[in-house]
Amino acid sequence: MMTYVRRILFLAALISYAALNYVAWTRLTPGAGGLAPFDLRVTGYSAQDVTDYLAVLTPDALAAYQGPIAAIDTFFPVALTLWLWSLAVGGRRIAYLGAVVVAGYLAADLMENAAVQRLLTTPMLVDPDLAARASLLTVLKFASLAVGAVLVFWGRGRRA
Repeated sequence: MMTYVRRILFLAALISYAALNYVAWTRLTPGAGGLAPFDLRVTGYSAQDVTDYLAVLTPDALAAYQGPIAAIDTFFPVALTLWLWSLAVGGRRIAYLGAVVVAGYLAADLMENAAVQRLLTTPMLVDPDLAARASLLTVLKFASLAVGAVLVFWGRGRRA
């Protein structure tokens, strides 16, 4: 039974990731002058980076960021987290620790999404504190996903 659940969760994460990338690369990135969206800037960004990005963002790209990308980017981290949790089941303790770290990824990603959406609603008045929080959440999201996934895979399938 768990195998089927894992497969469904994996497919949900994979399909939502593919859809997210499709919309990002066909509508968002071209409509942002080729600049990467905030969510993909692994090392973070400054308030000036936010201002520069929003200055070149077309109305269609903004609509994509606030619409389909926001929706898919809410579903994807949930599906990915649930899949990683399912992999931890039956593993060593380190896998369960990884699952806890992955929960931190989910929290950081969802808070980052909310912060980015707030940044998108005030393109002419970028709040430097909000930009700094969103940037920190982006960095934390990637770091916690990397560490958590490594721990889950390292501890997967072997009992303590």
